[in-house]
Amino acid sequence: MAVIFRVRGATVRGERRGRLCPLLVGLALLVVMRAGAEQGASVLVFPRVAAAEDRDTLVQLANLTESTAHVRCFYAGNGPPVVAFRLELGRLQPTMWSARQGRAVDSSDLRCGAGNLSCVGAGNDPGEIPALIDGFEGALWCVQTDAEGRPSGGDALSGQATIEERDSGDIARHGAIGLAAAGPNDGDEALCLGGEPRPDCPSGAEYEGCPDTWLLPHLADGTIEPATRDGTVGVEMSLALCSQDLAASGSEARLTFALTNELEESFSAATTVPGWSSFGLAAAGSVFRREVAGTDQVFTRIRSAGGAASGLIVAAEVVRDNGDGTARSALQPLRQGSQSGGDVLRLPPASESR
Repeated sequence: MAVIFRVRGATVRGERRGRLCPLLVGLALLVVMRAGAEQGASVLVFPRVAAAEDRDTLVQLANLTESTAHVRCFYAGNGPPVVAFRLELGRLQPTMWSARQGRAVDSSDLRCGAGNLSCVGAGNDPGEIPALIDGFEGALWCVQTDAEGRPSGGDALSGQATIEERDSGDIARHGAIGLAAAGPNDGDEALCLGGEPRPDCPSGAEYEGCPDTWLLPHLADGTIEPATRDGTVGVEMSLALCSQDLAASGSEARLTFALTNELEESFSAATTVPGWSSFGLAAAGSVFRREVAGTDQVFTRIRSAGGAASGLIVAAEVVRDNGDGTARSALQPLRQGSQSGGDVLRLPPASESR
């Protein structure tokens, strides 16, 4: 059984060619939930969610506390509009749903067991969760609120997302990234993530700051698959900016990449990304290709820079291509530091959440 992450440390893990078993992963989430309640967050970000005919995401969310947790969630990704909904989780309640199917409120759902081995819809319904349209890719943001829907602290939330490729059965499991409450909260739609007092956050940080830098050890794009010597390897990143308005387009930031190979030679690249994006590292610069990097193993430091610098939420996957098809698995990025100037994440108006 996979060990579930520490949300503030963002431990991630992936598996290949094993059919998704919601019963097992749900039990794992419950076990860790009971063992690590101090690790909860008030803002939780799932950096990669996909819903398509050949791909689906099982989202797991848990309340780690003895009190009811009210939550507003937002899917935001490869095109407007944002999909918003509200949830209510009872004491120590885990829940899960398919991103492609959503979850209706239905008291007649079968319990998890012999009559419902997939466990879809089992347990207490947390609220209606809309289904995503085919082709959606993006991030899921969940924010703990009071009963009226105003953002608040509480550090009750933990979660993970498991993406399954239906044709191959490959799965990639990404731990959600959590930000704990850090100061007084005015309950408005502008969340102050880290940083000192400033014009748009006069009282300073309401939550922990988003990561400033991500460290990624990986194979250079085009490296021969080391285990089987059959096919090549590449890396795909999914990335959400912490400084953005979820209800509007136009947010962007400049990313810089510093790559070091096994000979301690250094390379650099840069690209501009919108509020959410997913791309192969090789598309960000030729330095990620094996023939340019010069060695199989490389180490990349990723950060946002310039006047519109933003904290980053990152997930990564290894993509293996043997000519007959591709296989994917999660890759573990490591977070470092917090965005020094802080970020402001603007939520859609509460009236737009169901």
